[in-house]
Amino acid sequence: MGVPGALEYAFSMRTLEDAIAIRNHIYSCFERAIQESDSSRRQQLLTFTIVGSGPTGVEVAGAFVEMLRGHLRRDYPTLLQQVRLILVQSGDRLLVDLPKKLAAYTYKRLHQLGVEVYLRTKVTRVTFESLHLQNDEVISTATVIWTAGLEANYPTTSEEVSSANKGKLLVHPTLQLLEQPNIYAIGDLAYIEQNDKPLTGVAPEALQQGVAVARNIQRQFLGKSPEHFSYFNKGRLAIIGCYSGVGKIGAFAFTGWLAWLMWLGVHLVYLPGYRSRLLVLLTWLHTYLFGDRSVRLILSMKER
Repeated sequence: MGVPGALEYAFSMRTLEDAIAIRNHIYSCFERAIQESDSSRRQQLLTFTIVGSGPTGVEVAGAFVEMLRGHLRRDYPTLLQQVRLILVQSGDRLLVDLPKKLAAYTYKRLHQLGVEVYLRTKVTRVTFESLHLQNDEVISTATVIWTAGLEANYPTTSEEVSSANKGKLLVHPTLQLLEQPNIYAIGDLAYIEQNDKPLTGVAPEALQQGVAVARNIQRQFLGKSPEHFSYFNKGRLAIIGCYSGVGKIGAFAFTGWLAWLMWLGVHLVYLPGYRSRLLVLLTWLHTYLFGDRSVRLILSMKER
């Protein structure tokens, strides 16, 4: 992560286990806050910070607002007025991979939902009880969720490999390493440009790259030269929460409930198996119609 204390004290969002740990921690903070007599300590427990305003950061903020407006409002009615939800972004706007008007809509919508958005603000240090910012502001918080960019992590090798920013590996247009033609890199591990712009390493890119690499390996076995990878952008969608989202497909940009509905539909279609899709659909219907989540159990906490 490159920020002192971030690895030790911030929650990440890379795996299902990470997401469960964050949910457990949030519930635990509310449980501790309702029993806390010290007002400053209670405010610290009820201050939640998210670092990074890409799709993940925005979606986490929106999901948290939905929790607040749903079952947390009923379970902890006396605490809601004290909750602070803060989104910190080092750049000058949200969702940098989407058009500026969609970023502006996202900022406005998050503000309407009660999220405090800090733009042009870099994090300098994370501790167990605070988040330190470049302007010398210190936010007293028991929760830091890290959704900002991470450095690429690849196996240790005795051979020299060329890299770009954030440790990404430089690759040929065929996705082969510059120095090792029999080794491929894809996803957020690979640095490759298309139309004079670097690909961002999102999941759709990685999926298409995986198919391209498989075909290139087959071509190598047949004694043929690997083909160049060309990413086909099917569009981008991001959900803000509370029945709103943003999206861009081709030249068309759209906001609001349509983008939110399309985001849900796309994620439902890509789930494997009809049983999984039906279960998720029923869960979503229950959540959005009744504003309730069936699971409140706090499992063993993830150590920070």
